[in-house]
Amino acid sequence: MLAKEKKQIESYLKRVNREDLICNRLFERDYDEVIKILEMDEWKNPKFKKLLTSNIWRGNYIDINDILKLNYWNDKKFECLLTPSIWSSNCENVKKILQLKEWNQKEFEELLTPTIWLKDYKEVKQILRIKKYGDKKFQKIITANVWSSNYKKIIQILQMTEWNDERFEKLLTPTIWKSDYEEIRSILNMKEWNDPKYKNLLSPVIWGTSYENIKKVLQMNEWHIEEFKCLLTPAIWNSSYEEITEILKMHEWHDERFQKLLTPTIWNSNRKNIRKILSLKEWDDKKFEKILSPNIWINNYENIEKILKMEEWNDDKFQGLLTPTIWHSNYEEVKNKLEMEIWSDDKYKHLLTATIFSIKREQILKNIEILSNYGLEEYVSQSSLRVKSNTLEVLIEYLSENNISLVVNNRLNPILCCCSNKRLKETYHINIQEILESREQNDRLSRHI
Repeated sequence: MLAKEKKQIESYLKRVNREDLICNRLFERDYDEVIKILEMDEWKNPKFKKLLTSNIWRGNYIDINDILKLNYWNDKKFECLLTPSIWSSNCENVKKILQLKEWNQKEFEELLTPTIWLKDYKEVKQILRIKKYGDKKFQKIITANVWSSNYKKIIQILQMTEWNDERFEKLLTPTIWKSDYEEIRSILNMKEWNDPKYKNLLSPVIWGTSYENIKKVLQMNEWHIEEFKCLLTPAIWNSSYEEITEILKMHEWHDERFQKLLTPTIWNSNRKNIRKILSLKEWDDKKFEKILSPNIWINNYENIEKILKMEEWNDDKFQGLLTPTIWHSNYEEVKNKLEMEIWSDDKYKHLLTATIFSIKREQILKNIEILSNYGLEEYVSQSSLRVKSNTLEVLIEYLSENNISLVVNNRLNPILCCCSNKRLKETYHINIQEILESREQNDRLSRHI
């Protein structure tokens, strides 16, 4: 391309604020073709806008124009295929793939993902035949993941005799397509699977790692040490051999306080995060020892540090919240719950239990407001906070309309503490769904009057 033409294209893209379309492939086209593509009317259609990326220069004007004019895009099931990866294909291939009669059957629709454009029509057709006519145990693994493989490799994998071994049957899941034939064969033929202590590691998670990594992990001497044996679960395949080695060698495991943290959940974390968490000086404070539990690994260091440093823990009324369930919340959620003004009122202090972390702040406040509106603020309980706000209000109205006491034996009527629609129906013969729908219908009617 002439320097003058290149400058013209760059100038045009700058003027229309589309410099994001610049890439080496762009300059393989002449100025007129670039303008022709960029000024196509189709880009005014919202469903095509996202296709205008630098990937478009893989195609030419005729192909691009023909693809965008295909009638198939009016069918909702094909809209998910409208991504920039479509430019890896050509109009003839796109058209033939979309014409396949299999797409009219529900069972095949899950295969309609943009990665299909990595394949040509003939290969797509061959793969769909496996799902349609193949062995039932193989049909279930022909999902969208399959497009990352190819027909020849797929057939090689499915014809492996190892699938007749019941130990390996559960490994037949769509994640298998992350690995190739040679890798799969090497993994399944490892002699270690004859050792009972390793059998439970045969899980589909294994396809996220490699033969070399698996081999190194299984040959580690640490698995002969009693306290490490419980860590041999499928979750281990989320970590690399190097990571596992470093974690198990950490001197912190000699500290009695931390030994109970050696459970399979540790593989949700990494050595850097683990080391930083265990080095927090807050663990020297007795009040925090009780929250040293395995579910700590579902959190990260930054979040844990912020929670432990909160000033509220110096207030006795909040210390009952220091239980392992706290790690299911992040710092902001914990902070928002502890900063609620209701805790300054003695009548709500009994609500300060770990359960509040499983209830949304907005729901806590709304339910207290609803109960207060009916003069029931003295009877607020943890159970009543778990009930959805709109359900709680409707239940109060229902009981009032039917002259049923809202308070029984100096406590809220158990109906107001029931957060299960099924239990409401089976135990109290109240069809809450029906009541809610009826009220919504009445509200709609009243708005039209």
